[in-house]
Amino acid sequence: MLQRLSCLPLQSLARSSGFVLRRPKKLSLEAFLQSILLSLCYPAYSFQSWAAELSALQSVLFSKQALHRRCDSRLVAFLQLCLGSLLANFMHRSCPSQLLEPFGRVLLQDSTALALHPRLASSFPACGNQHQAKLASVKIQAVFELRSQSWLHFQLGALTDNDQKASGLILSLLQPGDLVIRDLGYAVFKVWRQIVQAGAYFLSRCRSDFVFFDPQTQKPVELLALVQNHCQLSVELLLGAQERLPVRLVALRLPPALAAQRRRRARANAKKDRSLKLTKRYLKLLGWTILLTNVTAEQLSAQQLWEVYSSRWQIDVL
Repeated sequence: MLQRLSCLPLQSLARSSGFVLRRPKKLSLEAFLQSILLSLCYPAYSFQSWAAELSALQSVLFSKQALHRRCDSRLVAFLQLCLGSLLANFMHRSCPSQLLEPFGRVLLQDSTALALHPRLASSFPACGNQHQAKLASVKIQAVFELRSQSWLHFQLGALTDNDQKASGLILSLLQPGDLVIRDLGYAVFKVWRQIVQAGAYFLSRCRSDFVFFDPQTQKPVELLALVQNHCQLSVELLLGAQERLPVRLVALRLPPALAAQRRRRARANAKKDRSLKLTKRYLKLLGWTILLTNVTAEQLSAQQLWEVYSSRWQIDVL
C-alpha cells in the first residue's frame, strides 16, 4: 500500500486541491491516506477508529475532532486527485501520439456500476430482485484525458441513471479543439450538436437504426446499401430525421473471421435477452465497423479514425 502511495505526487495534489496550503509539519499525507484505507477495513468505521489508526502510524496523538474538521470539500477534491493519479498509472497509450496532435485534448467517457448495501437504496436505487427486495447500486461516470493520461472527472449516481442521461455531462468539461470519444450509450444527437457548436469534435460508433439523409437532395440514405459495395468508405451525410446533424460517416469492412465472431456474439446475446431482435440487415451490418464524427478527412483518414477510436478500450480496462 505504501509503495503505491509513495509513487503519487501527494504534496502537489494536496496543494492544488486546497487541502493543504503549506507543507504540514505534524501530518504525513502518506500516513493520512493509509489510515483512511486501514480504517475502512474495520466492521464499524468511525472517526475514533480513524484517529487511532493515524495516531499509531505516526506515533503522534490525533483526535477525532481534528479529523472531523479536515472532512470538507477540499478533502474530497484531494482524494479525487489521488484516485485519478493512481488510476492513470495503470493506463498505457496505444494510439500513436501524432494522430492526436490535431486536438487539444482527447476525452474518453464511460461508466461502471458497483453494488451497495441495501440500506442505501433510497439514495442509490437499483432494480429490485424477484422477491421485490430493494437493492442499491452506484453508477460511476468517469472522464479520462488520453493525451495527458489524467482523470478529469468522477460523478456518482444511481444505477437507474442511464448513460444517455449523462451524455451532456461532457459539455461542462469541454474546451475548443477537444475530441470526445464514447460508446453508443452516450449517443444523443443534440449533445453532439452542442459539441460541434463549442468548437470541439466527437467520435462514436454508429447504430444500425440511425436515419441518414443526403445533404444535397435531402433524400433518405439506406445504410446497408451505402456500405455493402465498399471495403472502406468516407462520406458526408445528415443524421436524424429531425436533427439533420451534418456528420462524416466512415465504414471499414471487417475480415470475415472477425465479422463471424461478431455475429456469433450477437446471436448469443439474443438468446439471453429475448427483447433483442436480430434482422438479416443488422447481421449483415455487423460485417463493417461504422463510425460517426465531425473530424474532417484532412485531419484524420478513415484508417486513422479507427486507430484513434480503438484507444477507447483503455477506459474499459478500469
